Amino acid sequence: MDVHGKLGTAELVGSVNAFRGWPTANHQERYFEKADKLCGELIFREYVTSSTTCPHCPVRCRKHATIDGLEVEAPEYESVWAFGPENRVDDYSTITKANQLCNEYGVDTISAGNVISFYREYLGGFDSSEVVLPLIEKIAMREEEGNLLADGVRKAQERLGVDFGMHVKGLELSAYDPRAFMGMALSYSTNNRGGCHSRAWTVRPEIYGTEFSAEQLAGMVKDRQDSGSVRDSLIMCVFLHATLGYKVYAPALRYVTGLDYTVASLKRAGERIFQLERMMNVGLGVSSKQDVLPDRIVAGMEEPAKYFDSKRRYYQLRNWSEDGAPNEETHTALDLPPLR
Repeated sequence: MDVHGKLGTAELVGSVNAFRGWPTANHQERYFEKADKLCGELIFREYVTSSTTCPHCPVRCRKHATIDGLEVEAPEYESVWAFGPENRVDDYSTITKANQLCNEYGVDTISAGNVISFYREYLGGFDSSEVVLPLIEKIAMREEEGNLLADGVRKAQERLGVDFGMHVKGLELSAYDPRAFMGMALSYSTNNRGGCHSRAWTVRPEIYGTEFSAEQLAGMVKDRQDSGSVRDSLIMCVFLHATLGYKVYAPALRYVTGLDYTVASLKRAGERIFQLERMMNVGLGVSSKQDVLPDRIVAGMEEPAKYFDSKRRYYQLRNWSEDGAPNEETHTALDLPPLR
């Protein structure tokens, strides 16, 4: 956490790009050749002017940068990526202004960066970055082509009749290329809210760990989805989760509530949360047909068989059918409402 506290989330730029896992130009590539202009060390040295933090947090990872004489919130790693390599932009000033615009309009930076890069590919290329800031304005105000893009990548590609929108279940993918990170490929595919990176984040163990088998990937993603469900229900910081986890959450809850929480009971709670969310999704029509990655991603995988095998093993761990539906036995064991 020392490096994370000093540099903020942009400390990930160098390692993810070196792993060939930084999606570029609407996920057409996996490596950004100008990443050195956006790495955390350079940003900290040339742009960051102060650090703040959530109440009582010792990490102080929130950075503030000065651009054109004005101090603003420095973009987080995901935002650096969304308006950086995903749009073939290497100018930190432009990225920061894009981030600030999204903050002012209440627009999600990952979705906005994705839909803009998608649209730029549709128009024929990434030659000029000057279109990025005006497109954010148009999306926020639903003006001209912004009215189309404001509904996200899935609907935009349907209306334009193309198939290179980077999303799962309608949620745009984030800054970890699933062709490099097989755990994230499985995580994106099966997360209940679509291509979300935060519920089950497998990036660090994949970068610094050994090669994972399909079985190990399935177990890792399931465990992290369950523990992430607990973390998010407790409104705990995602960056401290690996340090804290069940071993801290359980006694903390006992002290606060007086109830007998244990590591085992929290693990069960996480599984119940995730399974219930899936049951609700299935009731709304979600099946294995939606647990899929964009064709561009699968076609570019070095080991597509491992990806499909990990998903099969994941379904087995969850006790889901081949169609991706939870079974009655699992719901009974987890004391959930009956399936309908």
